[in-house]
Amino acid sequence: DRYKGKFNINRFSKKAQFSAIGMLNNINEQGFSLNEYMNFMGGLQNMMSGGGGRMELTLDSDAMGIPLNFGNANGITSTAAGGANLNYEFSDKTELNASYFYSKIKNEIDRNVFRQNLAEFGAFNSTETTDQISDNQNHRLNLTLKHEIDSFQNIRLRANGGFNDADLSNTGSSETFNSDNILENSGARDYHSVGENWNMTSNLLYRRRFNKKGRVFTASADYGKRDNEQNANLNSVNNFPLKNDTILVNQRQFQTNNESNYGGRISYTEPIGGGKYLGINYSRSNYKNDLVKDFYDILNPATRQEILNENLSNKYKRDYTYDRGGLTFQLNKKKFNFSTGVSIQHSQLEGELQAIVEPIKNDFTNILPSLRWNYDFKSTRNVSFRYQTSVREPSVEQLQPIADNSDPLNIYIGNPDLRPEYTHRFDLNFMDYDQFNFRSIFGNFSVDYTTNDITNKRTIDESFRQTLQPINVDNDLRINGYMGFGTPLRFIKSRIDISGNLFYNRGILFVNDIENTTKRFESGVEVTLDNRKKDVVDVAIGAA
Repeated sequence: DRYKGKFNINRFSKKAQFSAIGMLNNINEQGFSLNEYMNFMGGLQNMMSGGGGRMELTLDSDAMGIPLNFGNANGITSTAAGGANLNYEFSDKTELNASYFYSKIKNEIDRNVFRQNLAEFGAFNSTETTDQISDNQNHRLNLTLKHEIDSFQNIRLRANGGFNDADLSNTGSSETFNSDNILENSGARDYHSVGENWNMTSNLLYRRRFNKKGRVFTASADYGKRDNEQNANLNSVNNFPLKNDTILVNQRQFQTNNESNYGGRISYTEPIGGGKYLGINYSRSNYKNDLVKDFYDILNPATRQEILNENLSNKYKRDYTYDRGGLTFQLNKKKFNFSTGVSIQHSQLEGELQAIVEPIKNDFTNILPSLRWNYDFKSTRNVSFRYQTSVREPSVEQLQPIADNSDPLNIYIGNPDLRPEYTHRFDLNFMDYDQFNFRSIFGNFSVDYTTNDITNKRTIDESFRQTLQPINVDNDLRINGYMGFGTPLRFIKSRIDISGNLFYNRGILFVNDIENTTKRFESGVEVTLDNRKKDVVDVAIGAA
């Protein structure tokens, strides 16, 4: 049986606005719609930004504290979620926004896969069955305090915190056959893990205006911390019939990852007349990871006698710091604004591995141009284009050269020589929302072109065991498109929502050191019809 239920409550007074939202379903919906989010955050007025009163949407669930639903998850997902939001004005100069959100998501996947692999020594086939159940509970608290010191100065403090606990059970089996359809290997695994994670982020922003219109100084500071702990047990049996060999794995795996970051930014803007402005900015950020990975081989399951597996255990520290300075030019008119700029970023990566005597040290310098154009037809209808460049450093897991044998027939091992990714991103957005007749159109088209893209190199040995290792490749291209339209159908007291999406990716994969160019294309259309009067009955029907 399938079920779905939602509620949204709003209460307004002169100084306060309170909202509560909730959902319960087992039809793979893990988030709320855009309209539900807007109501929850206090309506259209609280989503306006900038002196021109233009509406902007932030689709980062971590920043919002509430997930949005843009598609279904794999498997069967059951979700229970709810939250409360409070906007309160202490005075004309001081305003508080606070929200709490809770979600519990259970996902069940029963998967059967048949895969044909092409390698330089010929084709080979593999089959895999997976039975996976995951349970995740998440608590999140968000606070934003705004205070106007005087007519020229204001400050804003944002603080977010969250706690998550997760439980994962994964059992499965696999078989690999060579080109003559002879069994090369087979495996059965039973993996179970429990983990806890807590995190917090904070940002303090100070803004100062001067007597000369458009002259602005801003300064901000950031601090964040995240601690993650995971305990797991792995039992697997791996057979190699042609070699008459069997490998048994019985392990207890313990891992902690403590992260912290801090940063600061200052900027100054000077008007030069005719709605034109010049700006200068500087920022510095630091990210630290301290990872401990201890794997124990269980020698006697009855007595739990165990010994540390030094080949799979490791301690790793990563310190990533970057300094960025830049110049910007901005042009503001009544209907549109345009800005462009360029920054120079110097990054420094330092790492310490327990298994390697020499520390890892790398320096990178990148030039980061940007451009943005926005045209406002009116406050709730605009089109925008944005070009930006960014650098993404490798993660701790990608850097550490220690094997992860969660699936002994598919090993993952990091690469300490990875370079950061450098991405060019082009975004075109269109939005039209009418709060009076509830008609909405949203469109997005984006292109990402990445050099030094981090992808996995696959190595297959003579027993068809596979090892994955991240490497840098050039010329990765991704194209995404989304269009959504919704409007009431008053003659049948219903609402129709139509959305379409497309995805294209051209990338590079390596199999046994042979370069392969891959191309992937996906597209889909979804239509949903539901009744508008929901006092007694709520009915929705759709197809995708």
